[in-house]
Amino acid sequence: MKNNPRKKEMVFKRHGQMDREIRDSILIEIILGILTFIPRLIIRVVRNLF
Repeated sequence: MKNNPRKKEMVFKRHGQMDREIRDSILIEIILGILTFIPRLIIRVVRNLF
């Protein structure tokens, strides 16, 4: 059985795009998590100092 190479390429391209979108959303979540975590850390440190 031989698959159509063009069809395979389309599926692969779409899959790569999905992977990129997933990676972007994970990166955004990590950045948002860091942005929300750092202020809490700073507040905790400041409270401990004073």
